Amino acid sequence: METKSLFYVDSETVIRSYDETGNLAEGTRMTVKNDKEIILRFSHGLLDGDSFSKDGKLIVQPAVETEGHIEYWREGKLHRDDGLEAVYTDGFTTKEYWENGIRIK
Repeated sequence: METKSLFYVDSETVIRSYDETGNLAEGTRMTVKNDKEIILRFSHGLLDGDSFSKDGKLIVQPAVETEGHIEYWREGKLHRDDGLEAVYTDGFTTKEYWENGIRIK
């Protein structure tokens, strides 16, 4: 199935990102693609917007954000819990639903 994800390759491919010193990327980074700034969130080198509060509660935020477009990733795969949209694009008018790197609709 086609996707409008900016970084999706296929469900069998995991892309790891490394920082300037060769360590797996952690936290928030910025990049530019097609003249648009993109916010990327990583955990252990994988696209992943999830984090945890001090009391251990899951905080879900997009792993990819740019003008009119967001993507939710978990451990390097497009994913959103509870059947919610994992990709919003085209000015937030187009939605895609993904679970563990597999498009469900």
